Amino acid sequence: MEHAEEILKDLPKYKLYDKLNENGDKDSYCKQCSAEETILSPHKGLFDLCCLFAKNLITLPTVLQDVSDENERCRYFTFWIHDKIRKILNTHSKDQGKIYTLSSRFSFVLSTINIFSKSNNCSYVSRSYNSFELWKNWKDLFDYITNYTEIQNQLNSNSTLCPKYLKYMSYIEAVYENYSRECCKGNAMNCHFSLGSNPWCNQGYTLPKLTCDKNKVLGDSTVGGENEVTRQQHETGAHSSQYSLASDGDSESNDNMPLNYSGYYVKISLGLLLSGITFTLFYMYKFTRFGNWIHTKMLRAKKIDDNIDEDAKNFLELESSSVDANLYNDDYNVKYYPS
Repeated sequence: MEHAEEILKDLPKYKLYDKLNENGDKDSYCKQCSAEETILSPHKGLFDLCCLFAKNLITLPTVLQDVSDENERCRYFTFWIHDKIRKILNTHSKDQGKIYTLSSRFSFVLSTINIFSKSNNCSYVSRSYNSFELWKNWKDLFDYITNYTEIQNQLNSNSTLCPKYLKYMSYIEAVYENYSRECCKGNAMNCHFSLGSNPWCNQGYTLPKLTCDKNKVLGDSTVGGENEVTRQQHETGAHSSQYSLASDGDSESNDNMPLNYSGYYVKISLGLLLSGITFTLFYMYKFTRFGNWIHTKMLRAKKIDDNIDEDAKNFLELESSSVDANLYNDDYNVKYYPS
């Protein structure tokens, strides 16, 4: 979740991870990792992390002295080490088999330390079927539940955060639903805290949800007496009008007016269609029987017209035998007979 760390980074309980990141005198604890040095050292950062891992494990009650509950300290420690290993290994290898081999070295170190440290009961078990991305999701869920009150207070004091926080809430709900399905119904060994120290699977547990007033967010975004959403709608309407004008007008294009691609392509399509029809008719007229048929019909019609004209001419000449009428002259000549 891209916004998770941004939302949590300034919260007091989330800053407990900073205490686990303090190197301090970690070098004095590197002897706990000496047996794994050959395997870890070729991968930049892993051996140094192992030294810090050993330091935090041995001195955890002091490092996280602000956390009174022992199980809660172990949760912080477990999620911290998984996230640190994930970030380092993501830069070295995508081979899940290799990642499991490297991460399992930390389990061996923990087992060695626990033999000599009776007061420490934190566990770290690297399982090949639990990816580090899955551990990241679980850490996000843990951080949300642990910091819920502070997150809600942030939201109450700044309602403009509502959209981002509700998106964050939606992500957390999906993670919790998956966790409940995979880890709380007889599959506890597949997940962390399998010895009953995890309250998330307790009967009756309900995931707390963030609440915010969306209407208030809209009201707070008013600019110059106009709601931000309304302003965007007006802008959208203005753009729509410009596009409408561009498509309805036949004037020459203007550099300041948006190009209406829809009308442009319609005109091209119609032009191509008319060209295709014209070419087809021309081809049929010139090179097919259809053209001969049309030509014959036209000649026959012309011949009929000529015959009609000829008959009319003969008829007029016959009727005007006593009158010297020149059918091709506008003047009429009448014969004169002397008495």
